[in-house]
Amino acid sequence: MKILQPKVEASGFFDLIAIGVVKNFEERLTQPYIGNGTLMSGAIKGVIGGIIDGKGGKLGKYVSGALGVDAGEDLAIGLLGMAGGAVGGAGAARNEWA
Repeated sequence: MKILQPKVEASGFFDLIAIGVVKNFEERLTQPYIGNGTLMSGAIKGVIGGIIDGKGGKLGKYVSGALGVDAGEDLAIGLLGMAGGAVGGAGAARNEWA
């Protein structure tokens, strides 16, 4: 299933910067609705990134890549929280944009 296998592709430094910029805006936009740093937010962002993957040319590539990176980060934070890591409670959301 392609939706569960999104790719993060960067063919140069500009692509990395573009993905980082999009990730910054995407986190601020989605945080009030689906949260940030939780297993649920990671799953939602991963599915949306998988849907967008391969669509929309360069912009779609940047959005898909940003969602994929952020999904991985959210899932890792959620899992670390469940394991009693130093990031807070079980999947505790970070509200760094408040």
